[in-house]
Amino acid sequence: MSEPKKHYPNSGRIEANDKKERDNQPDETGRIQITCPKCQRESQFFINGWYKSGFMSLSFKELVPRQGAPARDLDPRPSKPYTPGPIDPPRRKEEDDQSIPF
Repeated sequence: MSEPKKHYPNSGRIEANDKKERDNQPDETGRIQITCPKCQRESQFFINGWYKSGFMSLSFKELVPRQGAPARDLDPRPSKPYTPGPIDPPRRKEEDDQSIPF
């Protein structure tokens, strides 16, 4: 009997692609779950990896439930295009020191 899979926040795994038939298909495939630190929205992604000379090239596609399908049947197409939000300016050390209550 196998052990139940543990879930670790902001993590995932990739494994060898045993269905690879052509060179343009990924060498490794997997999934990852990420939680947005600002809005706490959890998103799951497919990960594909190709071995290159000295590094691995990766691609990510968001997992989106298909309409009317069970939750486990996911569609790798993004639900909407990603648009980056505003970036908080870096804090100066003096600002961080002032927020310490002692």
